[in-house]
Amino acid sequence: MKRSLPSNCHATRIENRHGGGIPDVHLAWNGVSVWVELKVGKNHAAFLRPQQSAWHLRQATCGGLTYVLCGCPRSPLVKIYRGSDAALAGSAGLLCAPALVDGAGMEEALRLMREDALRLSALRLADPDSAPLREKAPTPSA
Repeated sequence: MKRSLPSNCHATRIENRHGGGIPDVHLAWNGVSVWVELKVGKNHAAFLRPQQSAWHLRQATCGGLTYVLCGCPRSPLVKIYRGSDAALAGSAGLLCAPALVDGAGMEEALRLMREDALRLSALRLADPDSAPLREKAPTPSA
């Protein structure tokens, strides 16, 4: 992921040993601040621990922007989910929501994630009291 970030993006790797569910990376990118949980698994599956789901939901409730980036060891493609969709994680922790980005290369996936974060930030700034916890993900353009 780090190699795919543009020069105007500041990434901070979070070393969290207390297990509170805090995501792995914080990104500040041209005025957009997001948290990203990194997952690697078979078929790009995103499994969240209960603490991780709870953290993402608390952050979303407060207007924070979080994402879950899922990679697969044998594929250069990634999936990105909104952290606010953590409520849709099943009892086994599998994130079942439709992916915001489904099968893009890392640079393209990060660009689409940033565009989504900018759009959500603008919506929340325009009307912070009525900003819904979960927004419908836009349909990816071809």
